[in-house]
Amino acid sequence: AQVQADQQINAATADFLKMRESYRHDVQTNLIDLDTRIQKLDDKERTLKAQAKTDLDTSLSDINTKRSVFVSDIGTLDQSMATTWDASKAKTDQAWIDLKAAVDKASPTL
Repeated sequence: AQVQADQQINAATADFLKMRESYRHDVQTNLIDLDTRIQKLDDKERTLKAQAKTDLDTSLSDINTKRSVFVSDIGTLDQSMATTWDASKAKTDQAWIDLKAAVDKASPTL
């Protein structure tokens, strides 16, 4: 009975690790795509003048702060175990929503 229980635990652990890695890959891919948009904003900021430049500078500062939080949350995913996964995933998801919303607001036409 113990051998069977150990096998089930090992299978569950393997499934969790696979799911965690898949999620981590997905958020990394999303970040790469969003980094392209952020780079376009950086490029656009260099060509603007006066108030538009100031507004975009403020937005980029906010975006960079939110991006740092998101990257930090991604980093903690590797240490997340099954018991802490839901909280870690929820925190990362919220950081993504905040970051994407900030980029969307700053770049409605990109």
